[in-house]
Amino acid sequence: MIRILKWILLIVVVVIPVVSLSVANRQSVKLIMDPFSRNDPAIFFELPLFIYLFASLFIGIVIGGIGSWIAQGKWRQTARDRAKEAREWRNTANRVSRQLEASNQTRLQSASLKS
Repeated sequence: MIRILKWILLIVVVVIPVVSLSVANRQSVKLIMDPFSRNDPAIFFELPLFIYLFASLFIGIVIGGIGSWIAQGKWRQTARDRAKEAREWRNTANRVSRQLEASNQTRLQSASLKS
């Protein structure tokens, strides 16, 4: 039931506005990339307006994601450092445990030989 409600909410919140925006802004718009010649531009694109809108939204999401990823770099580094430290402690504990077990075995063997 929750899954169906999520899909209905997705359709209402995302799909309907996207389709409406696309239908309402389907006229062609010229994007001029030449700052010197407005009348006869060397570089221009002529696409429907909604494509420019979606492209700018997509580029904004990508740039925001990259910025967020870069900003969280110190936390990822801290996590890597702590994981390395935990491995070192675990290895030390295992080594000490093996040494203790070996010394207990030698004590038991020497005690059984004395008896």
